[in-house]
Amino acid sequence: MAVSIKEKAINLTSSINQPDMYDCIDFYISEIYNQTEKQNNDVTLIKSLLKDPPLRILEPFCGNGRVLIPLAKEGYQITGIDHSEQMLKGLRRQARTLPLRVQQRITLKKEDVLSHFWPDNCDVVILGANCLYELANPMEQEICFQLAGLSLNPGGYLYVDSDHMEGNLHQTWRQLNQVENSFPTGLCSDGTVVEGSRERYWFDAEQRLVKYRGSVKITTPDGRTLNKNWEQQTHPPSAEDIIKYLDRYGFEVEQCWGDHCKTPYNDHSERVIIWASHQGAP
Repeated sequence: MAVSIKEKAINLTSSINQPDMYDCIDFYISEIYNQTEKQNNDVTLIKSLLKDPPLRILEPFCGNGRVLIPLAKEGYQITGIDHSEQMLKGLRRQARTLPLRVQQRITLKKEDVLSHFWPDNCDVVILGANCLYELANPMEQEICFQLAGLSLNPGGYLYVDSDHMEGNLHQTWRQLNQVENSFPTGLCSDGTVVEGSRERYWFDAEQRLVKYRGSVKITTPDGRTLNKNWEQQTHPPSAEDIIKYLDRYGFEVEQCWGDHCKTPYNDHSERVIIWASHQGAP
């Protein structure tokens, strides 16, 4: 069988993080996410960067559509990819309340972002909302930049928006065996209580790698409980990492900010936000 150019260019994989770590509790996680993620400064910034419709936009890690739906309302054709069926169900519920013309601009795919090629002929790809922290190591993060390059038309754009960590692992990330409250934690509309926690049990300071044990306890109004446990590895990306990947896969950084107000980036900025054009295959 002939090997495609894409297959020669990239070896698809799956994250070493457990893809089913939120199984059975995704429904509650989707609601808690809607409660906690209210900020829209990133959406405002993205809108300011986009040319007028029509444009084809791709958002891997689209979640419940916090970014996707406002862009569809603005007239853009947008495809969202996420591995969580419950997040996508929540997004579909929201989409059904929109005018038909807006619904028709939205395409959703339930996929592991690392194990499938992304749609091609895109004008913009969005890697926002700290999505790189969902991935276990630099190799997995780099694959996303490679896939973005393959998806974009020449002259297309990649938007990257993430917390970052420069140098070795920060001291606050090296504290082991301390249980701390974490997402998802909150009260659902039906009275269900969600209590999330995590415990850091391993790190590699030079490689900026951390391993957690995560746990969620669900208590329903009738007193039933459900517990879910998992393990997860995280690699806080640096601005240097991100710029290296961009250069490697044919991107040119046009803007680099440290917040959503377009303050110029420096190593002490809370975030690294990059708007990069794709120049074609490197």
